[in-house]
Amino acid sequence: MKQFLIILACCLSAKAQFFTNTSPTVWVGNLTNLVFTNAGGNVWTNVNPSSGPPTYTLQDNYNLSFGGDGTMNYGQYYGSSDKWLASGKFTASSSYTVTKVDVNLNKTGTPTFNVRVHIYTVSGGVPNTDISTPSAWVSANQTWITSFTGISASLTSGQTYCIVLESDVVHGDGSNYGLWRYTFDGGNGTWYQSSSGSGWSNQSGNTRGEFAVYSSP
Repeated sequence: MKQFLIILACCLSAKAQFFTNTSPTVWVGNLTNLVFTNAGGNVWTNVNPSSGPPTYTLQDNYNLSFGGDGTMNYGQYYGSSDKWLASGKFTASSSYTVTKVDVNLNKTGTPTFNVRVHIYTVSGGVPNTDISTPSAWVSANQTWITSFTGISASLTSGQTYCIVLESDVVHGDGSNYGLWRYTFDGGNGTWYQSSSGSGWSNQSGNTRGEFAVYSSP
């Protein structure tokens, strides 16, 4: 009993609590603020312990869980011409603010760089203007649906946008790079690559990256 009281006193003095559950979510924090993180790399801070992780409302998506007809690369070429990868074109179903994006990713080898998400307007079918505060960085070493939080972008109903991946790779590695799963989409889907987030190079006209965009309720 004495040992238990000593341990309890130490925990309270440090104000530390650690919680686990059977899902891939782990809660780590103190008595007044919690930090939530999960296997997908999402992090939420200063969350009310009674409310749990934040919830999101699905707004627009394209075949997120389909599994893909193939993949498109980013962070592969030494000259970094594929440092940025744009796809996932969609027309906003309503006016809302994006706060989370899911992308169906894969990899070759073990990429050691990171990736984050932007949302661009589309003009003439080509990515035009970045209207977003980009998401937090996430490791490119992913094999399935990956969540990107921290993003903010105000969308207007009926306007066309696209999902853009930005990597922080310095020089591409032909053995270790990221992949974005796509689905064949006739002439509606297009891939673009860039070394800088502009000056896009058209890669394909019949596939579209799998994604979903969410707002906060």
